[in-house]
Amino acid sequence: MGLLALAGRWFDRQTNAVIPIGKILRSAPWQVVVFSLGNLVVTGLRNAGLTAILSHSLEQLSHRGFSLAALGMGFLATLLSAVMNNLPTVLINAIAIQDAAGIHPHIQQAMVYANAIGCDIGAKITPTGSLSTLLWLHVLDRKGIRIRWSQYLRISFILTLPVLFVTLLSLVLWLPWVLA
Repeated sequence: MGLLALAGRWFDRQTNAVIPIGKILRSAPWQVVVFSLGNLVVTGLRNAGLTAILSHSLEQLSHRGFSLAALGMGFLATLLSAVMNNLPTVLINAIAIQDAAGIHPHIQQAMVYANAIGCDIGAKITPTGSLSTLLWLHVLDRKGIRIRWSQYLRISFILTLPVLFVTLLSLVLWLPWVLA
């Protein structure tokens, strides 16, 4: 199918736009666009030295042992993903784990898994933690269901923190068995 034929499906000169582009642009959730620029955030934070600070912190955390390193990495990833979004956080933490020197390979592997767990689960603590949450809240708001930040945070802390702790604890119990 040619480009001209494809364009004809989007716009009909005789009737008007088939897809109301202006209406879509006016009703788009523009707050989501800001968070989709996460790769720029990662590059900027790396250049600003955040990954070096994280790498040093992870090196210190790794000296505390396998369990505390995994739990600490998971909760650190949770905190960062709740504050600045899970996609840039998982990348920043992965770079920091990779750049950290002198970490035992098993502890490093536990940190990688804990990073993924913390970023995925921790992103649900705040609405800005994940793009999907922002999109759902936008859709619900347009349908007349308004969820205030205070409501969201209250419920998310009650649900998310125990799930995070149990999941990280399961990682700490399961991973050494697999690595043995």
